[in-house]
Amino acid sequence: MLVEDPCAGVDLPRMNWREMEALSVDECRRFLAVARESEWFGLFALALTTGMRPSEYLALKWRDERVPNDPNLWVRLEIRRHEAQA
Repeated sequence: MLVEDPCAGVDLPRMNWREMEALSVDECRRFLAVARESEWFGLFALALTTGMRPSEYLALKWRDERVPNDPNLWVRLEIRRHEAQA
């Protein structure tokens, strides 16, 4: 067992956060035109047109879009990353 914290007094480097830059409408159209040949086109189109977070659209299952007589897509889950614990 440690008696003292070996990291006490250590200054961590500051993280430099940048504002997220969204694609323009023209950039989205060009991207989707190229992505149309990909097997992932549906996911790309969904991501660009819904505003869902990656953790939400990657967790979707087919049952989430199959609600009879309802045109909405229901997000029921999201993927979360868990840090390993020592």
